[in-house]
Amino acid sequence: METASLSKSLHYSGQDFTLAAIKDFSLFLKITSWELQAVAIDQANKVVAVFQFPLNNVEPWQDQVIQIFGQHAFLASPLWKEVMVVVSTTHFTLIPDQIFSADLLPEYQKLLFQPFSGEKLATRKHENGYINVYTIDGALEEWLNLTFSQKPVIVHQTSALIEAFLAKQVKDNSELTMLVQVEPKYIIVLVKRNNQLLFCNLYNISAETDIAYFVLLTMKELGMNPEKESLSIYGQADPDNNAFKTLARYIRHIAPGDLPTNLHFASDFGQVIPSYRHFDIYGLPLCSR
Repeated sequence: METASLSKSLHYSGQDFTLAAIKDFSLFLKITSWELQAVAIDQANKVVAVFQFPLNNVEPWQDQVIQIFGQHAFLASPLWKEVMVVVSTTHFTLIPDQIFSADLLPEYQKLLFQPFSGEKLATRKHENGYINVYTIDGALEEWLNLTFSQKPVIVHQTSALIEAFLAKQVKDNSELTMLVQVEPKYIIVLVKRNNQLLFCNLYNISAETDIAYFVLLTMKELGMNPEKESLSIYGQADPDNNAFKTLARYIRHIAPGDLPTNLHFASDFGQVIPSYRHFDIYGLPLCSR
């Protein structure tokens, strides 16, 4: 019997996506407490399949993810060329690599955040000069390592977003460009100046009005001009919702995020999957293995 999540799943699958061809595909996952997302990419960096499975808030989300994997033969296949995973815990910080010391990780934890029960610290080095220190669900990490025949590369959501954002071409002449990733319980705000990361922060939200508040506050603190600089909205960012409409009243150059240029998409892709979804997953191929 299919679960409610499976019955409500949304997917895109190209004609060239078959179980027999999985050995030539990379699997990119995003696992959160509200949704499981899966993207398959071929050797030519073409997106050949996308799956979205909403999770309910009644059963433990980890149990739901395991159940979905058990009912989809391709997900847990041992034949994938590689597997990379986005995790979306809300605890993270970026530390310049010149001052980072692995021996001080316990001190960073005490000063910056208190992990939730079951979480552990992890780090990821970026080529542009900083270390991402973040938390990961220990049980989830263990399950991922046991599920796949090869050890998955696990990346924090902010790291994947940063790589995708820095690779994203700016269509106007904005010196400062902002990206906002909208999730059900938080937003991530990124700002770059001339393709250099200037700002990265996560804000917990409890209402749609919080989104406009934090975005406009960040613009004010960074001296951004709402009449001049551009803003792209990604994630759970329906252009018809009130949060988007509110921001549009204050920011002239605002738009739903477009598809990245580091990947290729079939001509009919946008008819099924909105361009502003999965931008963090699309950044995974840009992350170092």
